[in-house]
Amino acid sequence: MYVLLLGEDGKKYVVELAKGMQAVHDLGVVNTDALAEAGVNKKIEILGKRFLVLEPQPVDYIEIIKRKTQIILPKDSAYIIVKCGISPGKKVVEIGSGVGALTIFLASIVGSAGKIYAYERRREHILEMQKNLNKLGLGHIVESIEQDAEQGIAQCNVDAVVCDIPEPWKIMHEIYRALKIGCWCACYLPTYNQVERCAVSMRDTGFGFIECNEILMRQICVAEGAVRPDFSMLGHTGFLLFGRKI
Repeated sequence: MYVLLLGEDGKKYVVELAKGMQAVHDLGVVNTDALAEAGVNKKIEILGKRFLVLEPQPVDYIEIIKRKTQIILPKDSAYIIVKCGISPGKKVVEIGSGVGALTIFLASIVGSAGKIYAYERRREHILEMQKNLNKLGLGHIVESIEQDAEQGIAQCNVDAVVCDIPEPWKIMHEIYRALKIGCWCACYLPTYNQVERCAVSMRDTGFGFIECNEILMRQICVAEGAVRPDFSMLGHTGFLLFGRKI
């Protein structure tokens, strides 16, 4: 079991319980037995600092996940999930899962009645993904497949395919075959050139309702008598290209 330590300064730490004395990066050595005894939704003092102990949510963990690759951020993950109709009990193929940032959200949505088939060709990323999923109790929902999807997708009649690789057009026929009729493929692409080539491939393969979106997010500073947009914003991260099997 893992808990989230939320400090008064806003810093977050995810700590595994029942491990005795444990070194926590950027915090120090923590007595996790005392944490377990305190329970969640309680305030506790650790190393002279006050923390609120909470059950970690996926979005909490994404903020502190160890990033060995660029990850799909929550602003994009949310739209992918909604657009593709991903819901409890669905079966989803994820191609290029990396360290599992999107995988965490997908698994938390489909739940134990669903399944995520996560294709990733690099073993070190799979191991990191499994570690991240287990911290949130989601490991049993995800089947990790150490394989380049260009070698084929074993699943069929899945409810969605989400793809985060540089050249998804190389496997577009495999993606089309794996999907149920009426279901969606989502491709996460950083550049216009990739979007163009992938959209042409989708159209040639038989996908319909093809559309491309970009999600930009700007925070609003809220203070009494001084509500205004923040001077910085989370701009371009990637384009979201969607196609529906028809």
